[in-house]
Amino acid sequence: MNELTLLLVWLFSLVIGLGVSARLFPYEFESRTIYPLLSKPVSRGTLLVGKYLGALTASVFALTVLYLAYGILAGVRQGVWFPLVLVQAFVLHIGFLVVVTALGLAGSLVMTPSANLTVNALLVVGMLFYGQKLPSLAVSQPPFGRCILTLLHWIGPHTEFFDLRQRVVHEWPAIGWGVCFAVLVYAAGYAAVCLALAAVAFRNKRF
Repeated sequence: MNELTLLLVWLFSLVIGLGVSARLFPYEFESRTIYPLLSKPVSRGTLLVGKYLGALTASVFALTVLYLAYGILAGVRQGVWFPLVLVQAFVLHIGFLVVVTALGLAGSLVMTPSANLTVNALLVVGMLFYGQKLPSLAVSQPPFGRCILTLLHWIGPHTEFFDLRQRVVHEWPAIGWGVCFAVLVYAAGYAAVCLALAAVAFRNKRF
């Protein structure tokens, strides 16, 4: 039951994170409300970062509610209230949202909302379940498939880094905070690259 509950938390967080970020700009372009925003003395980069932080804040708030509900229910049932490993799972899950919302925002500038949601959802879920297996899967592929999987391993978002569900479910010890910090640095770096690419696309976009 705990494993299913945490899986649903991850699913809902993905839906919320991508759902919010993937719709940030397309409807602004369609309704032409982007023009009043651009007419203000605010740079496109500032507008982009503001949109991103708004989407991330909304996603983290929803995630906080989900983890509070899970922690309270688990505490009532098991008598252990918010163990350290659950706190670490929540912190790393925020890192997951940092990456997901950046991907959704970047995709919202080059794809339609439906295409953005589909492509990024497949990418994030695929990396979550198969990210660690890509090197071993690439070995058994023909040259072209090996190149694709190797490239995906190096440039894809390794969302499996943020997943501590098994540790929470089986009550394993918490991981080192140094590891948590390294994963969060990875999340920040990956999001920064996505936002930089989004800034280039936004600057070159014709309205």
